[in-house]
Amino acid sequence: MSESKSKENKETKKEEGLFPNSFRTADFPEHPDSVIIKKQDLLFNGPSLLEVDCFNYYEGIKNDLLKEIKGKNIFIRLMTKHGPIFIRHPFKEGGGDYIHINSLNDFEPYHTGRIIEFHTTMEKECNYYIIDYDAVGEWKNIKKNTLDITDHLKEKPDVKTVEIRYSGKRGFHVLGFMKKSKDINQAREELRDWLKKGYADHKDLVVQESPDKGKGALGLTSMRANAGNVSKYSLRITGLCCIDVPRNDLEKFEKSDASIDKVYKKLTGKNFVFGETRKTARRIVNSFLNDIK
Repeated sequence: MSESKSKENKETKKEEGLFPNSFRTADFPEHPDSVIIKKQDLLFNGPSLLEVDCFNYYEGIKNDLLKEIKGKNIFIRLMTKHGPIFIRHPFKEGGGDYIHINSLNDFEPYHTGRIIEFHTTMEKECNYYIIDYDAVGEWKNIKKNTLDITDHLKEKPDVKTVEIRYSGKRGFHVLGFMKKSKDINQAREELRDWLKKGYADHKDLVVQESPDKGKGALGLTSMRANAGNVSKYSLRITGLCCIDVPRNDLEKFEKSDASIDKVYKKLTGKNFVFGETRKTARRIVNSFLNDIK
């Protein structure tokens, strides 16, 4: 790590109160009632997400998340007082260029309640394709197009299986797992050519990184060495989560199915209680106790 990068990384950690106290055992967030994601920024009908909500979500699903990020270079998205920022360097000095979380012990320094997103990066030798469908238009058509993309990718001769993931924002990621790994630059160009042949004149889709003239984009930005893609089960800045959606369930899938409380319930079997709900309950109880004094 260069001296300038090291200094910049350290200053960021100092500003956010993450350095050097980041190596404590995470048993509760330092500022549980701090708002991390405002209600108006959510893509589902729920209360603002507090630091304690993010903490409790990851506390419950950390074993599932670990299976997705273990052994990979990752970076994170941290909510600061100035807004969300991406951090790829480890909190620990001398830890290398990328964060590595290979155990629950490794996870603890990043389990603060202020870290919203976890992203994995692509290696130079990749074993899957990833299409980032940055969608626009009606939700029904977006899901229909996602099915079409999925079935089209499954027809590619070197693809073994295909997985659909809701991104937690406005579109989907479609992953095609290869029969044999290959150089990522070769894989990207092969995939681009494949998509252009299949979607050259499509009424809803264009093969590029951003939507254009009402057409959703089939982007390949993630198909580069060290480029990131959001990890499955990661929370997003929208308050929704990145989750896999079985092909047969896609037609009935709604964005609200990926809300923090529903994903938590699905993965843990337990109900998720929002911090705002707890605060309201405490106020009611305290008011009642004061009235009977």
